[in-house]
Parts: sequence; structure tokens; C-alpha cells
Amino acid sequence: MPPKGRSRRNRSEDDEIEIRTNLSTFKPSPTKDIVKPTIFYGNLDEDIDSWLKIFDRIATANEWNRERKLNTLPAFLRDRAAEFYESLEDDKKEEIYGDYLTRWPEAIPVPNADATTTAKVFIEEVVCRHGAPRQLLSDNGKNFRSNLVKEICKLMNTKKTFTTAYHPETDGLVERFNGTLTAMLSMYVSGHQRDWDTFIPFVLFAYRTSLHESIQETPFF
Repeated sequence: MPPKGRSRRNRSEDDEIEIRTNLSTFKPSPTKDIVKPTIFYGNLDEDIDSWLKIFDRIATANEWNRERKLNTLPAFLRDRAAEFYESLEDDKKEEIYGDYLTRWPEAIPVPNADATTTAKVFIEEVVCRHGAPRQLLSDNGKNFRSNLVKEICKLMNTKKTFTTAYHPETDGLVERFNGTLTAMLSMYVSGHQRDWDTFIPFVLFAYRTSLHESIQETPFF
């Protein structure tokens, strides 16, 4: 019997189109979580695995067999981490924020990494959308150590902290997301790799709606 809330249907062209449309995360488990609430037939799992493996770039960009363990959550639960993602072009950068509780990421294309830009993005894209964090962890870049950012954090009653030099694992959430972001963007960008910023909204949507095994939820919950 099919699970409650779903009807058994013969595989049809409509089913196949819907499944292909929902292959947003390019990983077996999240894709099945997205598809199964609406489609059910006997060899659905096998079909999803087969379709995913058709795409060579997708198959090589993901490490499906990697074991993921639940890491101990840091003391600054519900707080944000920030960093810059450098593109291949000098005039394109990405300011990254991540929430340690929900794993929700923000990635904002910016023209530079100066203090004014950093402060503006923090206010408009983080504080105005999600509220002021209790604590903000970042690397030791001059922009994050600027008096402007310090004063803004003070006004927001946000404690500003920094990673330990030469120990990027201090900011493991954002470091991990940087790698995931790069892998996902590599599936879409053109050969010249100068249009990566145009795909950011779509990649973020796929990431936010994917089930994270460590918390057994999506950032979108």
C-alpha cells in the first residue's frame, strides 16, 4: 500500500518531468525527500538514483558516501558567522553569512570587501531580514575589524568575535558552506566562469530546501 496521503500511480511522462524538476540538490536522500510526498511507485528510488547518475558533473561534484556526524553545537547557538568568498574576478566577491542553529545561509554579491560595504550588507541583508544576532563570528579581515563594524555591532548589542588565525575550522559552518557553494555553482557557470553570481539565488534555494542530516531539518523549516 502507498503511504498515507499519496496515491499509487503508474510511472508516466508527467511523473518523470516532476521528478526531474525536483532534482534540485543533486543528492539522493534530499531529492527523495522532495519527490516522495507527491509521487509514489515501486521503483521510484531506483529511478531517482539512475537519473542523478546521468549527470557526470553532478555525480563527481558530490560525495554521496561521505559519513556525516553530528558535531557538538558551539556555545554561540542562534548566532551568525560571516566570511568573504573570493571569485575568479577581482571585481566580484561574495559576502557569506550562516546561522548556527538553522544552517540558513545568506550569500550576497558585493563589489568589494571594504568596511562600508560589509557594514551595509550586514544591516540590510542580515539585521533587517533576520534581526540582530546575539553574536557575530568572522575571520580577521580588516573590514570586520574596522571601527565602523565594531560600532554597528555595539549599537545592535551584538557581540563581535573572531576566528583563531590559521585555524579556519573555528568557523566551520561557513567554511563548509563555501565548499558546497563552489561545488553547486560549478554545475551551472559558463566556461568563462564570470557569471557565477547570477546563479546565487537558485543555488541558495536548493541548499535551503535540502534536508541537513545533522539536524534532520531543512534550513527552510
